[in-house]
Amino acid sequence: MKRVRMLLIAVYIYFSLLIAELASITVLIISNIARACKQYAAEDYTGLRRGMRRLKLSLIPFFVLNFLLCMVVALVIFAASRGFAIFIPWVWIWVVCAIGITYLIAAGTSAYGILFVRALRKKGLVLKKQMVLHMVFQFCFVADIIDTIVLLKKYKEGTHA
Repeated sequence: MKRVRMLLIAVYIYFSLLIAELASITVLIISNIARACKQYAAEDYTGLRRGMRRLKLSLIPFFVLNFLLCMVVALVIFAASRGFAIFIPWVWIWVVCAIGITYLIAAGTSAYGILFVRALRKKGLVLKKQMVLHMVFQFCFVADIIDTIVLLKKYKEGTHA
């Protein structure tokens, strides 16, 4: 009975922190998307490049910590239930929510990269197929970081103005 109570307390604390985290990150993502759209509309492509670099690369520690936290919670749930957690529906709901929220955060950080690639296309520096491929990569875990690094290396400041 104590284990179940401890598990419920841990889940309650986790979801409380998750909701607070999600609310604050949602505000930040919306403001970053708005800023990226303003920079694109103003043809501030250097600003888009800098924003892409800062946002994507600075959030690497966040995603690593997010992954580790989810793994710790999953291990606690699995260990506390002695493996029976895989048969409990709310555990699978938690897994889907954790992955979904993390994906939404990652997708929200892609605005700078997508608009930067559109700017490169507008300037004739990339083909339409390349633009689409870069946009797809911006929505895939790990591939978005690799694609950001490729874009930063290939299109240095000043080469896209």
